[in-house]
Amino acid sequence: MGKENKMQEQLIHELAELRQQVGKLKKAEAKRKRVEEALRESEERLRGLFETMEEGIVLIAPSGQIVHANPAAGRILGLKRSEIEARHYVAPEWEILRPDGTPMPPEEMAGPRAMKEKRPVRDVVMGVKRPDGTISWINVSATPLINEVGELESVVGTFVDITERKRAEDALREARRKMESLHETACQVDACETEDEIYRLTVKAAEEILDFFMCTLGIVEGNKLVVKATSSGLPPEASRESGLDKGGLAAKTHRTGEAYIFGSVDEAPEARPTREYFKSGISAPIGDIGVFQVASPDPDAFTQDDARLLELLLSHTTEALKRIHLQSELKEQAIHDPLTGVYNRRYFTQTIASEFERSKRYSHPISFLMIDVNRFKEINDRFGHQVGDKVLQEVAKLLQGQVRESDTVVRYGGDEFLILLTETNGETEALVQRLHNAAAKWNEENPIIEFPITLAIGKNCWRSESAETIETILHKADRRMYEDKRRQAVGDQSG
Repeated sequence: MGKENKMQEQLIHELAELRQQVGKLKKAEAKRKRVEEALRESEERLRGLFETMEEGIVLIAPSGQIVHANPAAGRILGLKRSEIEARHYVAPEWEILRPDGTPMPPEEMAGPRAMKEKRPVRDVVMGVKRPDGTISWINVSATPLINEVGELESVVGTFVDITERKRAEDALREARRKMESLHETACQVDACETEDEIYRLTVKAAEEILDFFMCTLGIVEGNKLVVKATSSGLPPEASRESGLDKGGLAAKTHRTGEAYIFGSVDEAPEARPTREYFKSGISAPIGDIGVFQVASPDPDAFTQDDARLLELLLSHTTEALKRIHLQSELKEQAIHDPLTGVYNRRYFTQTIASEFERSKRYSHPISFLMIDVNRFKEINDRFGHQVGDKVLQEVAKLLQGQVRESDTVVRYGGDEFLILLTETNGETEALVQRLHNAAAKWNEENPIIEFPITLAIGKNCWRSESAETIETILHKADRRMYEDKRRQAVGDQSG
């Protein structure tokens, strides 16, 4: 009886343990089901995320074959998913570019590097040529998946489309390059010593920096716009000048001082292209000095940024030309007599030495005529200094009208003038007679006052073999002038 009880207790104990184990198995099964369900839900979420992400995602097998690609990858690359999944990651169909536009070798790409180095590679920028010929610029990261024994199972590549950002960065970089180049050009323009240098440099900058293939630089001369420089791309038969009184876009630009940009000829009724294939352009003022015009055979070829950069270039051109003009004016003022406009004594002193050297080199004599206005003090006393100044101006015109272009008329002091005649044979009688005849004719036709204007003239000649100084030569001419003045005075008295 006792033995049976013990066996019964043993069976009950074992049954209890079995029930416990069954309970544990049921709990484990339930947990497994929950885990499987959670895993299935997670996989579905991941699959949904994979399908809907804006970033491109590709899964690359250790062989290099692309085994999976999400819709975003196809959209960014311009391919169907099946076309991506059929390729090797370094297949020849891929045209991959570096950020500078040169071909990118496989060893620089994110995927191959992650596969080789077995470590994540981040932020590799590259361009992928799409089937339509455009380029998608993408930022790529690649992560290798390594198993527990250190073997590569696959590489996950993710990439985002940065095409617009790349374009903006390139545009900003190009704008910065142009600004720096324009600054360098401005420095060069400021250093130019002639107008022609400024013209050529401005057009060169427009070609090389602003990429203007066809352009002209015109300067206002009187009532005309005369082309001073053109780009190499402009047809040789293009117009070289135009009348500002005839209207047109150039005339309007000069009149208003404003720049005009047009995408088609219809947008600018004043535009009168010299060639039918000129479709769009820019017309910009060079201060009040001239007009710079740009043309293109393509419609809408220019932007507001192009116009602004051109205006910036032309502002430096304008200032440089004004500087040249001012320097020229100051130089002219420094060597010309302000009353009569003929050369002053300072200019004569500066140039006579070089004239002597040239005369010696070519064995040409130099003749000098010292000229004085007779009874000029009496004119001032009777009619006033303003009339006297007008007489000096008329005498200067008279002298200039009788000499050659190569001769030099100088106001030597007061009412005295000096004429320097180079490359002569020393004969001056004909000129002296012309001067007296011109004075007599002036008295008849252009009287400012009822008082005859006559000239006292003293002559002298310097030859290359002479040892006389300029002071001696001028002194003799001056003495002979006063001798002529006295002879004329005696003749007037006896008459």
